[in-house]
Amino acid sequence: MTSTSYNQRSISSIVARATKKDQERRPSIPSSSSSSSNKNDLDLDLDLKKGSLLLLRWSLYTTQKWDVPWSGKQTAITMFAWIASFVAVGASLAPLAAAALGAPNLGALSAQDKSLFLLVNQIVETAVGLSIVNATVSKYPKSEVPRDLLRVDFRRPFSFDQRAAVDSETTARDSKALDLDLDLDDDDGGRAGGGWLSWALVGIVASPVVIGAAATAAAALSDLSGGATSGGRGTADAVAGLLDASSGRVDVPTLVSLLIVTAVFAPILEETVFRGFLLPSLTKVMPVPAAIVVSAAGFATAHLSARDFPQLFAFGILLGFVYVRSRNLLSTMFIHGAWNGGVLLLLAVLASSGVDLEKLLAS
Repeated sequence: MTSTSYNQRSISSIVARATKKDQERRPSIPSSSSSSSNKNDLDLDLDLKKGSLLLLRWSLYTTQKWDVPWSGKQTAITMFAWIASFVAVGASLAPLAAAALGAPNLGALSAQDKSLFLLVNQIVETAVGLSIVNATVSKYPKSEVPRDLLRVDFRRPFSFDQRAAVDSETTARDSKALDLDLDLDDDDGGRAGGGWLSWALVGIVASPVVIGAAATAAAALSDLSGGATSGGRGTADAVAGLLDASSGRVDVPTLVSLLIVTAVFAPILEETVFRGFLLPSLTKVMPVPAAIVVSAAGFATAHLSARDFPQLFAFGILLGFVYVRSRNLLSTMFIHGAWNGGVLLLLAVLASSGVDLEKLLAS
Protein backbone atom coordinates (compact mmCIF):
# COMPACT_ATOMS: atom_id res chain seq x y z
CA MET A 1 0.00 0.00 0.00
CA THR A 2 2.77 2.40 0.91
CA SER A 3 4.77 1.47 -2.20
CA THR A 4 1.78 2.07 -4.47
CA SER A 5 1.14 5.53 -2.95
CA TYR A 6 4.79 6.43 -3.31
CA ASN A 7 4.84 5.42 -6.99
CA GLN A 8 1.72 7.45 -7.72
CA ARG A 9 3.26 10.54 -6.14
CA SER A 10 6.47 10.05 -8.12
CA ILE A 11 4.61 9.70 -11.40
CA SER A 12 2.55 12.82 -10.64
CA SER A 13 5.71 14.77 -9.85
CA ILE A 14 7.40 13.65 -13.06
CA VAL A 15 4.35 14.57 -15.15
CA ALA A 16 4.15 18.02 -13.51
CA ARG A 17 7.83 18.73 -14.19
CA ALA A 18 7.53 17.56 -17.79
CA THR A 19 4.46 19.74 -18.36
CA LYS A 20 6.24 22.78 -16.91
CA LYS A 21 9.30 22.27 -19.13
CA ASP A 22 7.09 21.85 -22.19
CA GLN A 23 5.32 25.12 -21.44
CA GLU A 24 8.63 26.91 -21.00
CA ARG A 25 9.95 25.59 -24.32
CA ARG A 26 6.76 26.37 -26.23
CA PRO A 27 6.81 29.97 -27.64
CA SER A 28 3.94 32.14 -26.57
CA ILE A 29 1.73 33.46 -29.37
CA PRO A 30 0.84 37.11 -28.83
CA SER A 31 -2.67 38.23 -29.61
CA SER A 32 -3.17 40.49 -32.61
CA SER A 33 -4.34 43.34 -30.38
CA SER A 34 -1.14 43.36 -28.34
CA SER A 35 1.49 42.51 -30.97
CA SER A 36 2.07 46.14 -31.92
CA SER A 37 2.33 47.17 -28.27
CA ASN A 38 4.82 44.37 -27.57
CA LYS A 39 6.96 45.46 -30.52
CA ASN A 40 6.96 49.05 -29.29
CA ASP A 41 7.94 47.88 -25.81
CA LEU A 42 10.80 45.87 -27.31
CA ASP A 43 11.98 48.90 -29.31
CA LEU A 44 11.87 51.02 -26.15
CA ASP A 45 13.82 48.39 -24.20
CA LEU A 46 16.51 48.32 -26.88
CA ASP A 47 16.74 52.12 -26.98
CA LEU A 48 16.96 52.42 -23.20
CA LYS A 49 19.59 49.68 -22.98
CA LYS A 50 21.65 51.57 -25.53
CA GLY A 51 21.48 54.60 -23.22
CA SER A 52 19.93 56.84 -25.84
CA LEU A 53 17.03 57.91 -23.57
CA LEU A 54 15.14 58.31 -26.85
CA LEU A 55 16.98 61.59 -27.38
CA LEU A 56 17.38 60.80 -31.08
CA ARG A 57 13.97 59.21 -31.60
CA TRP A 58 12.89 61.44 -34.49
CA SER A 59 9.21 60.48 -34.37
CA LEU A 60 8.82 62.15 -30.98
CA TYR A 61 9.97 65.43 -32.54
CA THR A 62 7.61 65.25 -35.49
CA THR A 63 4.36 63.45 -34.72
CA GLN A 64 2.96 64.93 -31.51
CA LYS A 65 0.87 67.93 -32.44
CA TRP A 66 -1.24 70.23 -30.29
CA ASP A 67 -4.91 69.98 -31.26
CA VAL A 68 -5.83 73.59 -30.51
CA PRO A 69 -9.50 74.56 -30.90
CA TRP A 70 -8.91 77.94 -32.56
CA SER A 71 -8.48 78.58 -36.27
CA GLY A 72 -5.53 79.93 -38.21
CA LYS A 73 -7.39 83.22 -38.49
CA GLN A 74 -7.60 83.51 -34.71
CA THR A 75 -3.87 82.74 -34.45
CA ALA A 76 -3.09 85.56 -36.90
CA ILE A 77 -5.37 87.99 -35.03
CA THR A 78 -3.69 87.18 -31.72
CA MET A 79 -0.20 87.64 -33.15
CA PHE A 80 -1.19 90.93 -34.79
CA ALA A 81 -2.70 92.15 -31.51
CA TRP A 82 0.52 91.29 -29.70
CA ILE A 83 2.67 93.15 -32.26
CA ALA A 84 0.39 96.20 -32.08
CA SER A 85 0.51 96.20 -28.28
CA PHE A 86 4.29 95.88 -28.31
CA VAL A 87 4.59 98.99 -30.48
CA ALA A 88 1.88 100.90 -28.62
CA VAL A 89 3.38 100.32 -25.17
CA GLY A 90 6.81 101.55 -26.22
CA ALA A 91 5.40 104.53 -28.09
CA SER A 92 3.24 105.63 -25.16
CA LEU A 93 5.69 104.99 -22.31
CA ALA A 94 8.70 106.67 -23.93
CA PRO A 95 7.41 110.29 -23.84
CA LEU A 96 5.88 109.71 -20.39
CA ALA A 97 9.19 108.48 -19.01
CA ALA A 98 11.13 111.38 -20.55
CA ALA A 99 8.65 113.91 -19.17
CA ALA A 100 8.71 112.33 -15.72
CA LEU A 101 12.51 112.57 -15.63
CA GLY A 102 12.56 116.13 -16.97
CA ALA A 103 14.25 115.27 -20.28
CA PRO A 104 13.15 116.31 -23.79
CA ASN A 105 13.44 112.71 -25.02
CA LEU A 106 14.85 109.33 -24.07
CA GLY A 107 18.15 110.05 -25.78
CA ALA A 108 18.88 112.75 -23.22
CA LEU A 109 18.59 110.36 -20.28
CA SER A 110 21.55 108.85 -18.47
CA ALA A 111 22.47 105.19 -19.01
CA GLN A 112 21.00 104.28 -15.63
CA ASP A 113 17.72 106.05 -16.36
CA LYS A 114 17.53 104.42 -19.80
CA SER A 115 18.03 100.97 -18.32
CA LEU A 116 15.34 101.67 -15.74
CA PHE A 117 12.97 102.76 -18.51
CA LEU A 118 13.74 99.56 -20.45
CA LEU A 119 12.91 97.53 -17.34
CA VAL A 120 9.57 99.25 -16.75
CA ASN A 121 8.74 99.08 -20.45
CA GLN A 122 9.57 95.35 -20.61
CA ILE A 123 7.45 94.58 -17.54
CA VAL A 124 4.44 96.36 -19.05
CA GLU A 125 4.95 94.74 -22.46
CA THR A 126 5.22 91.32 -20.84
CA ALA A 127 2.02 91.81 -18.84
CA VAL A 128 0.11 93.05 -21.88
CA GLY A 129 1.47 90.29 -24.14
CA LEU A 130 0.60 87.51 -21.70
CA SER A 131 -2.88 89.00 -21.29
CA ILE A 132 -3.47 88.95 -25.05
CA VAL A 133 -2.44 85.29 -25.35
CA ASN A 134 -4.54 84.39 -22.31
CA ALA A 135 -7.55 86.23 -23.75
CA THR A 136 -7.44 83.99 -26.83
CA VAL A 137 -6.94 80.73 -24.95
CA SER A 138 -9.51 81.47 -22.24
CA LYS A 139 -12.29 81.95 -24.83
CA TYR A 140 -12.43 78.18 -25.30
CA PRO A 141 -13.61 75.54 -22.81
CA LYS A 142 -10.78 74.12 -20.78
CA SER A 143 -11.67 70.63 -21.95
CA GLU A 144 -10.94 71.63 -25.57
CA VAL A 145 -7.52 73.17 -24.87
CA PRO A 146 -4.54 70.75 -24.88
CA ARG A 147 -3.43 70.11 -21.33
CA ASP A 148 0.22 70.78 -22.12
CA LEU A 149 -0.41 74.10 -23.89
CA LEU A 150 1.48 76.99 -22.24
CA ARG A 151 2.61 74.52 -19.60
CA VAL A 152 4.87 75.86 -16.84
CA ASP A 153 5.52 73.08 -14.35
CA PHE A 154 8.41 72.95 -11.87
CA ARG A 155 7.82 69.31 -10.94
CA ARG A 156 10.18 66.48 -11.96
CA PRO A 157 13.02 68.70 -13.26
CA PHE A 158 15.40 65.81 -13.91
CA SER A 159 12.94 63.06 -14.81
CA PHE A 160 14.46 62.22 -18.17
CA ASP A 161 12.57 58.92 -18.58
CA GLN A 162 10.93 59.02 -21.98
CA ARG A 163 9.33 55.58 -21.53
CA ALA A 164 6.69 57.15 -19.29
CA ALA A 165 6.17 59.85 -21.90
CA VAL A 166 5.64 57.36 -24.73
CA ASP A 167 3.40 55.15 -22.59
CA SER A 168 1.36 58.22 -21.63
CA GLU A 169 1.00 59.26 -25.26
CA THR A 170 -0.05 55.75 -26.27
CA THR A 171 -2.64 55.65 -23.48
CA ALA A 172 -4.01 59.05 -24.49
CA ARG A 173 -4.25 58.03 -28.17
CA ASP A 174 -5.91 54.68 -27.40
CA SER A 175 -8.40 56.24 -24.96
CA LYS A 176 -9.37 58.80 -27.59
CA ALA A 177 -9.87 56.09 -30.21
CA LEU A 178 -12.11 54.18 -27.78
CA ASP A 179 -13.98 57.34 -26.79
CA LEU A 180 -12.86 57.05 -23.18
CA ASP A 181 -12.45 59.96 -20.79
CA LEU A 182 -9.30 59.10 -18.86
CA ASP A 183 -7.82 61.55 -16.37
CA LEU A 184 -4.13 61.01 -16.98
CA ASP A 185 -1.56 61.95 -14.38
CA ASP A 186 -0.51 65.57 -14.73
CA ASP A 187 3.11 64.56 -14.13
CA ASP A 188 3.25 63.11 -17.64
CA GLY A 189 1.53 66.09 -19.18
CA GLY A 190 -0.24 63.62 -21.47
CA ARG A 191 2.61 64.04 -23.92
CA ALA A 192 6.27 63.36 -24.54
CA GLY A 193 8.03 65.39 -21.93
CA GLY A 194 9.39 65.36 -18.42
CA GLY A 195 12.71 66.58 -17.12
CA TRP A 196 12.29 70.23 -18.04
CA LEU A 197 15.61 71.16 -16.42
CA SER A 198 17.37 68.27 -18.16
CA TRP A 199 16.14 69.58 -21.51
CA ALA A 200 17.11 73.11 -20.47
CA LEU A 201 20.67 71.97 -19.78
CA VAL A 202 20.80 70.21 -23.15
CA GLY A 203 19.70 73.46 -24.81
CA ILE A 204 22.13 75.61 -22.84
CA VAL A 205 25.03 73.40 -23.92
CA ALA A 206 23.82 73.29 -27.53
CA SER A 207 23.13 77.04 -27.85
CA PRO A 208 26.74 78.22 -28.42
CA VAL A 209 27.25 75.46 -30.99
CA VAL A 210 24.04 76.18 -32.90
CA ILE A 211 24.35 79.97 -32.80
CA GLY A 212 28.09 79.84 -33.55
CA ALA A 213 27.49 77.62 -36.58
CA ALA A 214 24.80 79.99 -37.85
CA ALA A 215 27.07 83.01 -37.35
CA THR A 216 29.93 81.27 -39.18
CA ALA A 217 27.66 80.36 -42.09
CA ALA A 218 26.30 83.92 -42.23
CA ALA A 219 29.83 85.36 -42.23
CA ALA A 220 30.87 83.02 -45.04
CA LEU A 221 27.83 84.01 -47.06
CA SER A 222 28.56 87.68 -46.40
CA ASP A 223 32.11 87.25 -47.68
CA LEU A 224 30.86 85.54 -50.82
CA SER A 225 28.40 88.36 -51.45
CA GLY A 226 30.95 91.09 -50.82
CA GLY A 227 29.62 92.03 -47.39
CA ALA A 228 26.15 92.80 -48.66
CA THR A 229 24.47 90.90 -45.81
CA SER A 230 26.54 92.19 -42.89
CA GLY A 231 25.10 95.68 -42.42
CA GLY A 232 22.72 97.02 -39.80
CA ARG A 233 22.62 96.92 -36.04
CA GLY A 234 22.56 93.75 -33.98
CA THR A 235 20.41 92.92 -30.99
CA ALA A 236 23.34 93.43 -28.60
CA ASP A 237 24.10 96.96 -29.83
CA ALA A 238 21.26 98.57 -27.88
CA VAL A 239 22.36 97.25 -24.48
CA ALA A 240 26.08 97.57 -25.24
CA GLY A 241 25.68 101.34 -25.53
CA LEU A 242 24.39 101.45 -21.95
CA LEU A 243 27.35 99.59 -20.46
CA ASP A 244 29.40 102.67 -19.73
CA ALA A 245 32.68 101.64 -18.10
CA SER A 246 34.44 105.00 -18.27
CA SER A 247 34.91 104.91 -14.50
CA GLY A 248 36.70 101.57 -14.75
CA ARG A 249 33.68 99.40 -14.08
CA VAL A 250 30.13 99.00 -15.32
CA ASP A 251 27.41 100.74 -13.31
CA VAL A 252 25.84 97.99 -11.17
CA PRO A 253 22.21 99.31 -11.10
CA THR A 254 22.32 99.62 -14.89
CA LEU A 255 23.66 96.09 -15.28
CA VAL A 256 21.05 94.65 -12.89
CA SER A 257 18.20 96.38 -14.75
CA LEU A 258 19.46 95.08 -18.09
CA LEU A 259 19.89 91.56 -16.71
CA ILE A 260 16.30 91.50 -15.46
CA VAL A 261 15.10 92.73 -18.85
CA THR A 262 17.13 90.37 -21.05
CA ALA A 263 17.39 87.24 -18.87
CA VAL A 264 13.98 87.24 -17.16
CA PHE A 265 11.14 89.24 -18.70
CA ALA A 266 12.13 89.06 -22.37
CA PRO A 267 12.41 85.23 -22.31
CA ILE A 268 9.08 84.93 -20.44
CA LEU A 269 7.27 87.04 -23.05
CA GLU A 270 8.95 85.70 -26.18
CA GLU A 271 8.77 82.04 -25.19
CA THR A 272 5.09 82.37 -24.27
CA VAL A 273 4.26 84.03 -27.59
CA PHE A 274 6.44 82.07 -30.02
CA ARG A 275 6.89 78.64 -28.42
CA GLY A 276 3.90 78.55 -26.09
CA PHE A 277 1.25 79.93 -28.46
CA LEU A 278 2.41 80.30 -32.07
CA LEU A 279 4.24 76.98 -32.48
CA PRO A 280 1.40 74.79 -31.11
CA SER A 281 -1.17 76.77 -33.11
CA LEU A 282 0.79 76.18 -36.32
CA THR A 283 0.88 72.41 -35.76
CA LYS A 284 -2.84 72.37 -36.47
CA VAL A 285 -2.24 73.34 -40.11
CA MET A 286 1.27 72.02 -40.83
CA PRO A 287 3.73 69.32 -39.71
CA VAL A 288 5.56 69.89 -36.46
CA PRO A 289 9.01 70.51 -38.05
CA ALA A 290 7.46 73.12 -40.37
CA ALA A 291 5.76 74.79 -37.40
CA ILE A 292 9.12 74.94 -35.61
CA VAL A 293 10.75 76.59 -38.63
CA VAL A 294 7.93 79.11 -39.20
CA SER A 295 7.76 80.09 -35.52
CA ALA A 296 11.56 80.45 -35.47
CA ALA A 297 11.37 82.75 -38.50
CA GLY A 298 8.75 84.86 -36.74
CA PHE A 299 10.90 84.96 -33.61
CA ALA A 300 13.95 86.14 -35.60
CA THR A 301 11.96 88.71 -37.59
CA ALA A 302 10.44 90.22 -34.43
CA HIS A 303 13.91 91.33 -33.28
CA LEU A 304 14.18 93.67 -36.29
CA SER A 305 17.83 92.87 -36.91
CA ALA A 306 18.82 91.72 -40.38
CA ARG A 307 22.42 91.21 -39.23
CA ASP A 308 21.45 88.80 -36.46
CA PHE A 309 18.62 87.05 -38.31
CA PRO A 310 20.58 83.82 -39.07
CA GLN A 311 21.66 83.39 -35.44
CA LEU A 312 18.19 84.20 -34.08
CA PHE A 313 16.58 81.86 -36.59
CA ALA A 314 18.89 79.00 -35.62
CA PHE A 315 18.32 79.74 -31.93
CA GLY A 316 14.56 79.71 -32.51
CA ILE A 317 14.77 76.28 -34.17
CA LEU A 318 16.72 74.91 -31.22
CA LEU A 319 14.19 76.34 -28.77
CA GLY A 320 11.35 74.91 -30.84
CA PHE A 321 12.72 71.37 -30.83
CA VAL A 322 13.41 71.54 -27.10
CA TYR A 323 9.86 72.72 -26.43
CA VAL A 324 8.35 69.98 -28.60
CA ARG A 325 10.16 67.39 -26.48
CA SER A 326 9.93 68.94 -23.00
CA ARG A 327 6.35 70.20 -23.38
CA ASN A 328 7.26 72.75 -20.73
CA LEU A 329 7.96 76.46 -21.28
CA LEU A 330 10.37 76.46 -18.35
CA SER A 331 12.91 74.62 -20.52
CA THR A 332 13.01 77.23 -23.26
CA MET A 333 12.74 80.15 -20.82
CA PHE A 334 15.83 78.89 -19.00
CA ILE A 335 17.77 78.39 -22.25
CA HIS A 336 16.74 81.80 -23.58
CA GLY A 337 17.50 83.56 -20.30
CA ALA A 338 20.87 81.81 -19.91
CA TRP A 339 21.96 82.86 -23.40
CA ASN A 340 20.82 86.48 -23.07
CA GLY A 341 22.23 86.83 -19.58
CA GLY A 342 25.51 85.17 -20.53
CA VAL A 343 26.02 87.50 -23.49
CA LEU A 344 25.22 90.57 -21.38
CA LEU A 345 27.63 89.54 -18.60
CA LEU A 346 30.35 88.87 -21.16
CA LEU A 347 29.85 92.34 -22.65
CA ALA A 348 30.01 93.84 -19.15
CA VAL A 349 33.31 92.07 -18.43
CA LEU A 350 34.76 93.23 -21.74
CA ALA A 351 33.60 96.81 -21.15
CA SER A 352 35.19 96.79 -17.69
CA SER A 353 38.41 95.57 -19.30
CA GLY A 354 38.52 98.59 -21.57
CA VAL A 355 37.24 96.93 -24.75
CA ASP A 356 35.37 99.24 -27.14
CA LEU A 357 32.09 97.33 -27.47
CA GLU A 358 30.81 99.34 -30.42
CA LYS A 359 33.90 98.51 -32.49
CA LEU A 360 33.80 94.91 -31.34
CA LEU A 361 30.18 94.40 -32.31
CA ALA A 362 30.61 96.26 -35.59
CA SER A 363 33.38 93.88 -36.56
